[in-house]
Amino acid sequence: GSVSTDLAFPFQPPPANGDANGEHSILLDLVPNNVFNALASGQTIQVLLFCLLFGLAMGKIPQPSSMSLSQALNAVYRACTVLTNWFAWGLPFATFILIADQTASTGTRPLTLMGGYL
Repeated sequence: GSVSTDLAFPFQPPPANGDANGEHSILLDLVPNNVFNALASGQTIQVLLFCLLFGLAMGKIPQPSSMSLSQALNAVYRACTVLTNWFAWGLPFATFILIADQTASTGTRPLTLMGGYL
């Protein structure tokens, strides 16, 4: 009737074998295996090193070949700038809405205390 599994999880550290990379393991840890995973996990040193290496590689290829990628990245930059400007216009309204919601749930006492502090 019932399904069972026999899984054994040995809670022991792995055996201490000699490190194959030796002194180079620190340098190899700086190069990310996956750039997007490094971005998501906050490994800024690895992302910075990748950006530097990518920039150097972009500088080494001929200009006609790199112009299409440069134009695409410029378009993405301009689109992000436009989005940031739109969000900046909506920020006062969003701040007012958040303050109104907080005031409705806690009352005006925190605002009067903050005014007295300021």
